Amino acid sequence: MAYYDEIHPLHHTVVNWPSDTPPGSRVRVILTKDGRFQPLLEYFLDAENRNKSGSWQDVVARSVGYFYDFIFQLGHEYQGVNRAQELFSDFALAIASGTIGLDGTDPRGLYWPHLSWKTVKTVINMVNDFNVWCHKKYGAKLLVPLQEANWGQRIARFHALDLKNDRSFFKHLKNLQDVWQNTATSAKPNFTTSLVVSPRLSRFFPPDKFEDLLYKGYLIPGKQKLLGLNEDNVHEYFNTRDIMIAILQGAGGVRSCEPFHMFVEDVTEDPDNPGHAFVKIPHPQAGLVRYKDPLTGKEITVNRTNYLRMNGLAPRNVPSTSKSYHAGWKNPLLETDRSKDLFMRIYFFPTYWGEVFLDLYKNYIYKARPRNTKHPFLFVSMEENYYGDPYSIQAYSENHNAAVRRIGINPVEDEGTTTHGLRRLYGHQLLNNGVKKELRRECLHHKSLMSQDPYTVPTVAMINESLQKAQVDMKTFKNAGQHLTKPSLPF
Repeated sequence: MAYYDEIHPLHHTVVNWPSDTPPGSRVRVILTKDGRFQPLLEYFLDAENRNKSGSWQDVVARSVGYFYDFIFQLGHEYQGVNRAQELFSDFALAIASGTIGLDGTDPRGLYWPHLSWKTVKTVINMVNDFNVWCHKKYGAKLLVPLQEANWGQRIARFHALDLKNDRSFFKHLKNLQDVWQNTATSAKPNFTTSLVVSPRLSRFFPPDKFEDLLYKGYLIPGKQKLLGLNEDNVHEYFNTRDIMIAILQGAGGVRSCEPFHMFVEDVTEDPDNPGHAFVKIPHPQAGLVRYKDPLTGKEITVNRTNYLRMNGLAPRNVPSTSKSYHAGWKNPLLETDRSKDLFMRIYFFPTYWGEVFLDLYKNYIYKARPRNTKHPFLFVSMEENYYGDPYSIQAYSENHNAAVRRIGINPVEDEGTTTHGLRRLYGHQLLNNGVKKELRRECLHHKSLMSQDPYTVPTVAMINESLQKAQVDMKTFKNAGQHLTKPSLPF
């Protein structure tokens, strides 16, 4: 989030802390002058939170850290009975409005700038959720008082909680009576000035520039003339590895982190569509691997966690001390087969990209990818100092940005020209070509139909085109024998 660079910690620092659950993982913690802030560590290791992402931990740690700084700097002003809520209210105001005066000074010594409403809401909610947990765990004072809900509010909350439950893998473990009881009171901050903004700025990669990105952006410098190019030497002219990842994103809809969990054997020829690739991305921990025992020759099936452990590695979604090795995982919609494997199936659109991908895969495996790697991951580094190591997300992002610049575009998040814009391009291509919402959900691997909405927001051009068509089809004027012409105006 942007506020990481805007607010500088005063009396704490956020660091990685080694954890044994699972082995080799790390937890974000706050270090103060008194040492490690233990309640936050226990909050992260709580059963409900221990499987949440490292990025979530990061946001929580920084949000709680800012509240710690506020208390350290100004807590002495709130000594007395029942002033915790006043303290939190003033903290929220300081975060929302900033603390720097017009003359550039700050008597409170915080020097916090004015932040966006979205950032403020995130910080306040994260601090409040942590406080509610501390209230239940240690009996800490609530920063937001519990409020009794009327009947209508309880019904609305029950619907929201039950809907959230319906999307949960653990719904069968939930008790609806408990859900109903949880609607009786609420300790949530009341954001009365929240703004509702259309996600129109969630832009996608320009459709007319996608092929330019692949065939011009990823053309190896110095190979512009393409003399003697053929199927056997494609890797000498193009960065086939990054083209494959870009196709998985722009024509397969995957997130930028997901291809980095793929093994070599996760790509095969589609038995139902010869000449096209069948690509699956198994769950990085629970997905299955089949291999032959070198002693008995028998085929053995194990999950990927155990298979990687045999090679001295951990799944890449496990928070790791190595940023280059780590790759996120957003818990997408998965499917299974008779072997009980858990994986995402990639649906290429337009479908001809499945044929292109298979050709690139064969060339990459036989011609480009090092053969003697000590790991099973499909995508590897080609840099001299890291040759054969698992390819990093950061390196891919840097290569993507360079490729985008080669075709005359700047890589900007809000313009959809970064790696995530490729996934949004896929969602818009499905929308523009009439693919039904239920099918788009499967293609984008969203658990909820609502999750795909930001990826398929109509553009201004689409809205205008639809309105023009509606104007032509408008029946009211036609039935009245009138024409849709611009009226004469009295000025």
